[in-house]
Amino acid sequence: MGSARIALARCREDRIRWRCATKLKYSAPVLIFKYGLIRFSVLPRWQHRTLARQLGTTIRTGIAHARASRIPEPPDVVIHSLGSQLFVQLLALPEFDDLQFDRVIAAGSVGRPDYIWSQRIEQGRIEAVFNHCGGSDWAVPFGTGPGARHGFSDAAAIKS
Repeated sequence: MGSARIALARCREDRIRWRCATKLKYSAPVLIFKYGLIRFSVLPRWQHRTLARQLGTTIRTGIAHARASRIPEPPDVVIHSLGSQLFVQLLALPEFDDLQFDRVIAAGSVGRPDYIWSQRIEQGRIEAVFNHCGGSDWAVPFGTGPGARHGFSDAAAIKS
């Protein structure tokens, strides 16, 4: 048995689902959280908290379904763009302290580079963090932080 996969992305969901299905040597469910198109309505911080709560509820439901299907392991998570901001906010919400995750893979993250991932690892909320950095991500400067361009300063986050 493998763990479930969760991808937080606005686009390319079908490609992510296909790659997970064809790359893994076992069947793994993939949950895609769709937060809608990037418009000015998702830019206010209060909207991020609302979306993070929706994300937490969706993940909690997905984990319950996975456990009912005899997949007890915490899910791996792929975070991208605004999804990375929502995931970090989800980790900070006390009502979702029960959610645990295995590996977190950040690609195109708009998260702050000084986010303290090691604290979440010590709490047992996540197992490990891998951050894929790309210098040509033009949208990163307009986000909340250049995590995708420069990586995270926390030594617990593995940078590529």
